[in-house]
Amino acid sequence: MGRNFINKFLGRFAIRYKIIIAILPFAILSNMIIIASIAFLSFSQMKSIVRQQFEQQIIDKQVSVDKYLDDIDTAVTTVLYNSRIQSLLMNLNEDMKPERYQSGKEEIVQKIRASDTLTGRQNVLRIFMKNENDVVISDFALMASSKEYMEKVLTMVKEPAQKLHGRAALSYQKSENPSILFSRMVYENKLNNPNHEIALCVVELNVNSIKSMLVDNNLKMDVSYMLVDQNDEIVLNTTGLSDEICGEFIAGNPVKVQKNQYHPIIKELSFGGFQVIGVMNETSIYKNVNQTLFSQILWIILSILILLSAIILVSAVLSDQFNRFFEGVKSTKRLGEGGYLNAETKDEFGELAHVYNDMVNRISSLEDTIDAKELLAQNAELKAFQAQINPHFIYNTLDCINGLVDSNEPEKVKITINNLAGILRMTIKDAEMQSVKRCMDYLTRYIYIQKMRVQDRILFLVEVDEDINHCEIPKLVLQPLVENAIVHGLADRMEQGMIAVTGTQTESELIFKVKDNGAGFSEEMIGKINTFTFEKENASIESDSVGIRNIQIRLNLVYGKEDAVRVKNLKNGGSKVTGTITKRYMETM
Repeated sequence: MGRNFINKFLGRFAIRYKIIIAILPFAILSNMIIIASIAFLSFSQMKSIVRQQFEQQIIDKQVSVDKYLDDIDTAVTTVLYNSRIQSLLMNLNEDMKPERYQSGKEEIVQKIRASDTLTGRQNVLRIFMKNENDVVISDFALMASSKEYMEKVLTMVKEPAQKLHGRAALSYQKSENPSILFSRMVYENKLNNPNHEIALCVVELNVNSIKSMLVDNNLKMDVSYMLVDQNDEIVLNTTGLSDEICGEFIAGNPVKVQKNQYHPIIKELSFGGFQVIGVMNETSIYKNVNQTLFSQILWIILSILILLSAIILVSAVLSDQFNRFFEGVKSTKRLGEGGYLNAETKDEFGELAHVYNDMVNRISSLEDTIDAKELLAQNAELKAFQAQINPHFIYNTLDCINGLVDSNEPEKVKITINNLAGILRMTIKDAEMQSVKRCMDYLTRYIYIQKMRVQDRILFLVEVDEDINHCEIPKLVLQPLVENAIVHGLADRMEQGMIAVTGTQTESELIFKVKDNGAGFSEEMIGKINTFTFEKENASIESDSVGIRNIQIRLNLVYGKEDAVRVKNLKNGGSKVTGTITKRYMETM
């Protein structure tokens, strides 16, 4: 009911006015889209602000760990670059008097214990060092097992510490009680001897002390942390996720686990190539923001639905008229009275229907005549091309037969006459499409006659895949190619000539090649043949390519292919002509 009313109302207007009348009332809805866009922009800004806040939180954690390590470094510098301590470190050796040796070690240990930064056992597990005289000094009692452990650690960290030349190196000690080794080479504090290594110091840090800096128990865990060493070994992991997933975080890749989307932010520490990786749970972080966006999207969807409803309604009205016109055109299978359209409106559709009906009336009177003429022309053209047998070939064959008679060779005369008769019979009587086997029989007859003429001057080789014998091809498409090779390729050759004919197949095509070792084609001729198009086939063609040109035209008429024949010169002399034919099997064999 509503659609009929709109049809009658809009039917009084031209199409351009229909569109204006239909769309104008709904243009106001575009304001709603603008409002929705503003809401979406505010969402993006809100999301960006939230992300920046959490990124800053991660940066703060990195700064906190850096400050802790910097405090350790400052404390080590204060203790070990004291002039008295440096003197003790350089002079301590096992050859000293026991009392002096022991008091020197105790003085160094007391200096270490005087530093508040280095004495807290919840942060620093132990401190030990070895001077240039291989004396091991530690802030706890030395036992055989502990001394062996310290020697192992000192050997492990010596090379990295030497490379950094007085700056701190970090390494991860993975064991039953994992720790972080803060190592540093101590140099003599004199300008005239800055490269004199007097001791290697190791501060063994408690991993849990760094963990307490990264984990804030008072906050919801929207961000968890990892500490990774310079070899991408996980030192500390508070994410609760598997090492495989954490490996993706180390590579900087976001990961989705169940319903949560995690995104890593990597910050490098100032010491030892270690990295603090903050893993943001974006699903949790953006939950409130997403809820705001969801409500905004609902409004946007509502606005779009209203606009779409209006567009669909108007499109349905207009498409009814278009469809009636197009269905009338598509249902016209033959011209005449049944092809006329009825005009129900006074708009452009009505005018278009009147113009279409006039066109149908004019075309109807011409259709039968044009179709008949085109069919006759095409059949005549095909017959003309397939009937083009070189008269010189017939003359030369008869002359050859006359020579055989004079030579008193009646058997060869009989075979030659039978072969010529077979060729003429196929040319005149056989259907246009023949099996490959039949065409090869024709070619064999033609080659026999040529052998009678040229004797041993030309060697013929024919090799055709037996699997294509029952495929169909136009008759008389191979003989002109062989004739072209004989007449134009090998005519002036003094040595023995050779012509090879091969037939193969692909999944969808038959490929025939005719090769010779003759004079070959000129570059100009290759260009003309290989750029053949049916539209320019009447252009001037040299006499030594008429046969190839005719084959191109015939294959184009049968298969619609303009690249069915291609020629090229061979590297060592001679030429190759390739014919490509669509593979089809004979309906009856």
